[in-house]
Amino acid sequence: PMSSTHQVGHSNGWLCATLGPEYRHTARAVELSGADALEYVIDRGARLDQLTLPKLDVSPLNFASLHLPVLTDVPELSSRAKLELGEKLLMIRDRFGLASGALHPDLASAETAAWLKELGIPFGIENMDRTKKSHRSVEEVADTLVQWKVPLVLDLQHAYENSKDAGGDGIDLSMDLV
Repeated sequence: PMSSTHQVGHSNGWLCATLGPEYRHTARAVELSGADALEYVIDRGARLDQLTLPKLDVSPLNFASLHLPVLTDVPELSSRAKLELGEKLLMIRDRFGLASGALHPDLASAETAAWLKELGIPFGIENMDRTKKSHRSVEEVADTLVQWKVPLVLDLQHAYENSKDAGGDGIDLSMDLV
């Protein structure tokens, strides 16, 4: 058995991509697996709205995180649209007791990062996968971490892929990012 200091869980992104955008699949997977941790992957549509509905039934979790959606347009949003989005994110933060969040740095900006911090949404930036044009190297990730003053959310699969693609052993990039 795992120690109570460790949480075991998964991301619901694959479930939603495979089974459809409804969180009922996630709730069932958490229930059947006995997981006590989960990363909620959201978009700006149905999946975001579902997490604000009181009828969503998800088992109590010891650790919940949020994989934030595309937020490139936040600086251009009207005050009202920005307020509505912020209220939804805060509702989700409070409802699920979010401990952390992951943001793709290529899908946001420093201004967006500042807005999220002002809202009180906990998050860090994620190192990107092999299909992305940026934030695959230690230097790019480090520059953004320093500029935005946020922590790293280390995606081991992304680091493994990028390491292997560059001729590494699959572990070296993760270690360098740490």
